[in-house]
This record gives sequence, structure tokens and C-alpha cells, in this order.
Amino acid sequence: MSPQPWHAVVVGGGPAGIACALSLRSVGHSVLVINRSPRRPVPQWELLSPLMRVVLEKLGLLNEYDRVFDIPCHLIRSVWAEPVPTDKSSMFHPLGAGRMVDRGVFDKWLRDCAQKRGVCVWNESFLRAVSRRQNIFGLRDLEVQRGDETASISARLVVDGTGRASVARRFWNARRRIVRRMAAILFLAQPASPVSLTVESTAGGWWSAMCLGQAPSLVTFYTPVELLAQHRSQMSQFIGENLAETSAISPLVRAGSWAGNRQIKEAGTSYLNPMAGDGWLACGDSAVRYDPLCGQGVFRAMLGGLRAGEAGSDYLAGSVASFGPYEKQCLAELHTVQARLQMIYGLETRWGSNNAEEHIGPE
Repeated sequence: MSPQPWHAVVVGGGPAGIACALSLRSVGHSVLVINRSPRRPVPQWELLSPLMRVVLEKLGLLNEYDRVFDIPCHLIRSVWAEPVPTDKSSMFHPLGAGRMVDRGVFDKWLRDCAQKRGVCVWNESFLRAVSRRQNIFGLRDLEVQRGDETASISARLVVDGTGRASVARRFWNARRRIVRRMAAILFLAQPASPVSLTVESTAGGWWSAMCLGQAPSLVTFYTPVELLAQHRSQMSQFIGENLAETSAISPLVRAGSWAGNRQIKEAGTSYLNPMAGDGWLACGDSAVRYDPLCGQGVFRAMLGGLRAGEAGSDYLAGSVASFGPYEKQCLAELHTVQARLQMIYGLETRWGSNNAEEHIGPE
């Protein structure tokens, strides 16, 4: 006998996927999350926006979040458009301070919360195959690698929460539309107090530094991919020259300490086209990935997951047109954020056009 089909299978156990799963589960749907569980050899700290509290409250997780994650960030310092630092205190934010969290710990906490609320989570698992079309019962067949075993399951709805990797590109021929390509170069720097976030622009991009008190600071340099490619043969010199231009970031970095321990990751803005189809939809970074300068990456991923869960619930209730408004809302918010970022990038005119936001935007 075949196993009972799931109402929804969510591929990806990050913030967006778990928010979607919790939303679906809250109205009684059976939900399976397939989570690859990437190992993080070192803590990956991230500042969560105070707006996270709005999403977490809707998901019923706010009280536990306040109890578990108790490192507030009260200060954001920026050196942008002029050489004088500007400090912004969280005491003026109506929702209070953002929180510094280790993303590995935060993501696992979300999955644990989901399991306590009845969501089934398969860790160390990944999607091997999925039928491109639904069968006569409105189900999709999926093949999942779970440890050393392969499991065959079926579901009425499949949600892509795999981030920029996006399983929808593999199985449903969705395409990633690039708005702006950037690279993020990360390395650890010396500890600094107080707990704070510093953002500073230079000729080749912009820098962020998360100061964590006694723990090493996390420093990231964001630069357009095209500009990095021009300096690939002299990358260390390119990074060093941009670091030397900073006044707030460079004191955190010992001379040459970044050269051997840096990591390079993809960043920038992109979106999936389409974001949904018959029996599937994408959420979070898989649907829309925002420029890191917006400072709301995890919040927007979870908000997108929550809305995807609502659209998925409508679909499972028989509303086949529910994905259209969801996709329009995602694109409308992307336009809004891009307009705001274009204004912020446009404020920096000290080095010509390298920092200027080249606004392409979705068509």
C-alpha cells in the first residue's frame, strides 16, 4: 500500500521554508519539510531586523524567540555619502532592537519549533526527482534521498524554499532573472564592542562589520561581480585598496589578516520567473532575493514564506487562482525595495558610478 500523500512538501528547511510550513500546518494541513542540513563549521552571525517580531508573532514564536535569542544590537553606524559616521540607535525603533543570531542556531531553532507544532522534518535529506505533471488525483510523485535510503512520496503541493539554488529551475523550467549581480567577500576580524553593525561605502562597493563583543567580528565586502572579475588576478590588492579607504571598518582588521581566511559568496538581487505553477510555488530567496543593503534578508524570507503558506492553503482549499496574486505581490514588493535602494545607492557620489545602483528591475 502506498503511503498517505502529504498535503504539502516543503523543500528547504531555512527560514522561508519553515515559515511556509508553519503557516500551512496552522490550518490543519499535513506538511513534510525536506532539509539538507548544511553544516556550518563556524558561526555565521547575522543581524535580524526588529521587523522579524511581526512575522514571529503571527507564527506564534515571538515569546520563545525573545527567550532564546538575547543579544540585542542597539547601534547601527554608517559612513555613506560623506566621510563623517552617522549613528542610529534602536531606542527610537518602535519594535526595539534587532538581534544578533548565529544563523545555524536560529535555523535549527525554527525547525525544532516546527516539529513541536506537528510539522514533519526530514533532516539530511534532499529531493532527487519530482514528476513534472500532476497525476489524475492531483498529486505529484517525489523521490527523496533520506540518508542511505530513497523514499517515494506524493503531495498535492510542492513548495520550493531552497534559496537561490531553486529546485524549480531544475524541475519546472523556471528561470532566474538577474536584477543586480554582486559578490560577498567574508572574513573574520578582531573582536570589538559594543555589539553593533557598521556599514561603509568605498570606490569598489561597500562594507559591513558585525561587532559581537568578545567574539570575532564578521566583516563583509560587497562588490559588483563585473568589477571583481576585472581585478581577479589582483584580488588581494583590490580588497586591500578598498579596505584602506574605510575609516570605521579598517580599525577592526589587522593588516593582511583577511588574505588567507576569506570566503566568496554570491549576493545581489534576482527573482524567479515564474514563481508558481500547477501544484508548486517558490518562497523566500527562491522566489525573490534582495540586495543585502536592504538589511532585511531573513525578515523578507520569512514574510515571503508566510505569504506562500497562505497562498498554498487557498490552493489546497480549491482556489486554483491563488498563486497569481501571490506572485504579483512578490514583484510589487521587489519594485518598492529596489526604488528605495536606488535612492540609497544614489546618495553616494564620491566615487562616480561604481556604487550606483543599476536599476534593471523586473519586466
